[in-house]
Amino acid sequence: MLEFNQYLLGWTKESIKKFFKMNLQPKDLVIVVTRTTAGSDLTQYQLEIVKELTNRNFKISRPVGHNARSRSFYYNGTSCAEPHGQTNVIPMHQGLSQLIALKSHSLEQLGGYHFVSDEEILKLNDEQ
Repeated sequence: MLEFNQYLLGWTKESIKKFFKMNLQPKDLVIVVTRTTAGSDLTQYQLEIVKELTNRNFKISRPVGHNARSRSFYYNGTSCAEPHGQTNVIPMHQGLSQLIALKSHSLEQLGGYHFVSDEEILKLNDEQ
């Protein structure tokens, strides 16, 4: 099983907060990371768009049919709804976005969740 910062590709809550506070803008892409251990250890990654920034948090959204689903996150990457849960947000990562694109088979499918094995994550961590 991966350590917390490994499935976040080396990011810590402190480094995420520092990066987001300095760089995050509306319309930026971020990666939503959801850790699951149901059946086997897998991590879900999804690209989502930053919609709104406030002093305390930011909102991301993704299209769902003709509507959009919106969620709020603190600048340290934790979910406002479940700050101790399994979902975090990290800044864009070139290697991971390429892996998501390969699993999607087309750019139009990037909004869906994509499972990535622990082995694939360890390889991405080694490449950094």
